[in-house]
Amino acid sequence: MASHFTSLQHSKLHQGTILKSEADRARVSRHSPATEVMTDLQHAAAYTIKPTASITEAENKMILCSVKLLFVTDMNDELSGLITATDILGKRSLNYLREHGGSRDGIMVQEIMTHRDAIEAISYPEVVRACVGDIVATLHNVGRQHVLVVEKDCVRGLFSSTTVARLIGEAVDIDVRARTFAELGAALVSH
Repeated sequence: MASHFTSLQHSKLHQGTILKSEADRARVSRHSPATEVMTDLQHAAAYTIKPTASITEAENKMILCSVKLLFVTDMNDELSGLITATDILGKRSLNYLREHGGSRDGIMVQEIMTHRDAIEAISYPEVVRACVGDIVATLHNVGRQHVLVVEKDCVRGLFSSTTVARLIGEAVDIDVRARTFAELGAALVSH
């Protein structure tokens, strides 16, 4: 069976070849355009999970896809919320078990996710005019590790404090705020 594909021209790597991500890191600063640190969903995959999936399934998908956030979508593929590795591995799942009993494998994504109405978002035109320092200030202001970017009625991208910190080469510590009364109560008891 003959193939209609053609091998591309190729050569050996030469000394001095660097990884693009390393070159990018050297040139991204708090004064760089915000789009340089945005995960643009026009060029990157948006990984999703259904609200009725278990948090174990969500955790496994995050590991498989090398991400720390999944978009939670309903049967019509509309955004219902977000679930992060911190939600799964942190106090949210422990608080749920304390309040409702059961096992960790029995917790569904919808029970600990951040619901759509609690998600912070920035409009894409604002992002285009912003710099990385503005994004860091926004992450601090909203008290979240992630902020979505919307264009019209679609999620265009997202900012992650982890990605921003990696690209600018400095810590971006966010004081993550409690999102439920149970989390707030647990935070107050622990202090």
